[in-house]
Amino acid sequence: MNALRRHWRDFVEQFLAPGLPLLLPHVASQRLLRRCARGPLFAEGVEAVTAAALAAGVAAGQADFEWRQRTARLLDMGDALGRARFARPPLDVEGDWPAPGTPFVALSFHFGTGLVGLAHLRRHGTPVAFVSRPHRRADYGAHPLRWWGARARLAGIAAACGAPVVFTGGSYAVLRERLAAGTAVCGLIDTPLPPGRGALAAELHGRRVGLPGGLIRLAREAGVPVVVFSVTPDLDSGRRRLRIEPALPADDAAAVVALAARHLDARLREAPACWYFWHELHALEHALGPDALSS
Repeated sequence: MNALRRHWRDFVEQFLAPGLPLLLPHVASQRLLRRCARGPLFAEGVEAVTAAALAAGVAAGQADFEWRQRTARLLDMGDALGRARFARPPLDVEGDWPAPGTPFVALSFHFGTGLVGLAHLRRHGTPVAFVSRPHRRADYGAHPLRWWGARARLAGIAAACGAPVVFTGGSYAVLRERLAAGTAVCGLIDTPLPPGRGALAAELHGRRVGLPGGLIRLAREAGVPVVVFSVTPDLDSGRRRLRIEPALPADDAAAVVALAARHLDARLREAPACWYFWHELHALEHALGPDALSS
């Protein structure tokens, strides 16, 4: 019975709760999704993020923050299952992408519903290769439905972006090839690196942190610009706001990473419950080893 309950919970979290609202018109879909978010979904992840957010002083109340975290997660997962491609949620856009077909490196964060932004870029005329860590069946242990959920979302990301997902680990040459072919490359820059791995120094939430600079170096060597963007969802209406920063040359890595940190910092003040990495803030602080890059 324990295994059946576990599988049922995983099915609800991975498919039913994010997927069922996709079958309804927008208003009814958002109402159902908000109702689903009142339940105890994603317990381990939401509890860890909420505890870290409370410790950081950004969560006004535990119950409200947890509800907002679950709502944002359900929106993001539903986007990958098809909403970003087919439903096209209401979207306000600030800023402009580079000209259609122009290769560049896009930097975003574990925040909000970024796939809507990448789907918008694809409709703008530029396919984009999303960079992801590898997902292996063994990583999911006794939760095979979480594995299948991750695979379904990766397939949805590739379809929305118009290019296959590229997995980290020996992917540098592949990414260079994608850029040379006119495809944009997108990665999330708020992923902690082990200390001493060449993180770039930045200020985030009043703290000195280290952000990965691999994609900035890729852009510099490929001779393409870098664009920082994010998508903030209105958790009540489901409307999204895509913000696109002006393109920067990649030869000044410090300027690029400073812009990325300022952009994320503004989003954290605006919608703290939409960041899924509050529990990684401590690791970001410790990513700066003695040989950390500052430029």
